[in-house]
Amino acid sequence: MLRGPTITMRASAAGTPPAEGADLGRPLPTAIVASAAPGPPSLASPPPDDPDDNPSLLDIVVRRPRLLLVGAVLFGLLGVLYVGLNWTSYQATARLVLRDPWEADSGVTNRPVGGDFQRFVRSEARYLQTDEVVAAAAAILGTDPERLGPAVSASATASGEFIGVTVGGSSAPQAQRRLDAVLEAYSAARKDLVAAQAASVLQTIEQEAKGLQVEDRTELYRRAADLRIALASYDDGVAFVEKQPATPDIGAMGKVLIPLLAAGFGTSLAAVLAWVWAGRRRRVEDPERLSTLWSLAFCGTLEPLKDRSSPRSRLAADAALLAIAAQLRHRPPRDAGGAYVVVLAASSPAVPTGAVAQRLADVAAGQGARCKVVEAAELTRTGTRPDLGSRDHDLVLFACGVPQQDLWALRMAGVADTVVLVVVAGDDANDVRRTLAFYDSAAQRPQACIALPRSAT
Repeated sequence: MLRGPTITMRASAAGTPPAEGADLGRPLPTAIVASAAPGPPSLASPPPDDPDDNPSLLDIVVRRPRLLLVGAVLFGLLGVLYVGLNWTSYQATARLVLRDPWEADSGVTNRPVGGDFQRFVRSEARYLQTDEVVAAAAAILGTDPERLGPAVSASATASGEFIGVTVGGSSAPQAQRRLDAVLEAYSAARKDLVAAQAASVLQTIEQEAKGLQVEDRTELYRRAADLRIALASYDDGVAFVEKQPATPDIGAMGKVLIPLLAAGFGTSLAAVLAWVWAGRRRRVEDPERLSTLWSLAFCGTLEPLKDRSSPRSRLAADAALLAIAAQLRHRPPRDAGGAYVVVLAASSPAVPTGAVAQRLADVAAGQGARCKVVEAAELTRTGTRPDLGSRDHDLVLFACGVPQQDLWALRMAGVADTVVLVVVAGDDANDVRRTLAFYDSAAQRPQACIALPRSAT
């Protein structure tokens, strides 16, 4: 079957070579003397837990470099997009230090010291971003409040020392004008609010004073005078403002670092997601290692079936066929005088065993062996039974599906000379293990394994 030292698939029950010119009237390759057929191979106990069940993050990085590259490129592009959108964006900032509103702001019922003053400053930071202030600032600028609102932000420090105000714009002058307008609008709104509250209190004092005797009005008039003095000194409540010149949102360093940091984050996120996914849906990463765990002879990895004409593909198929022949050479066919029967069983429903069988048959024919491919699906469709006693072939390759669904995969395993499991790298590991466990339960463990690359399906 294979040139070099030629190996034939045919041997008689007595282990003697067939006569020259038998069957089809042409010489056959020299037969291998077969020993007495041994009993069925003993089944190894199920393998221990596969370490691949819990791959480390480093393992995932090695296994899925493309996924990490996709994450890096995707998030890197998002970083570039962010930089592009903010390429000409500027922001102007200011710090507002507020006065103590005691006695001037009647809305503050307790003296704002300690935590009370901090709460007061935080409330003013929120008030600065309200529609009332933004609308007044937009009126000063002659623009739409809906355009100005998203550009304004204010926050108080944890200590309550000041309010930080940031206003964005498409240019430095625009950002500065917007900041000035917001500060002016806040000042006016705050002054009007405090004045309105003070006027209401003074009016109440006047009404109360009218109902009292002249000598009893002194205390009320003193309170009114104190309020007017406090209001005059409080003004808009802003002690002073520290302004900073408008600067670009993203500096030269940021324009470089943001895409790089985004790409690094994308790489890390992709690695973590791949690690989590690998733990939830395990894959057959190394078919040879799987064969070792389940005590199967590994017959090699075929190249993608579409590249069957390439020298590398032919070499891989020759090596796989030679490995299968090594499984058969020590015993004659079970059907005396017939052909060797090799069952190619699928490890999962998506495995193309028919294409693998045809590939091996082409290689066998090229080495001078008479080979036949039998599709289990075709037998099921036509309802016929395979003829395994024919002397017209040296090798019969029986292409089956998974034994859980294809009865021929289990039925033929009992009469086959060897059962070869076909595994595709990247297959669901649980599907493959279910197939092997099913064979184990029927005491028909496959003896060998052939692998296909991920691109095969």
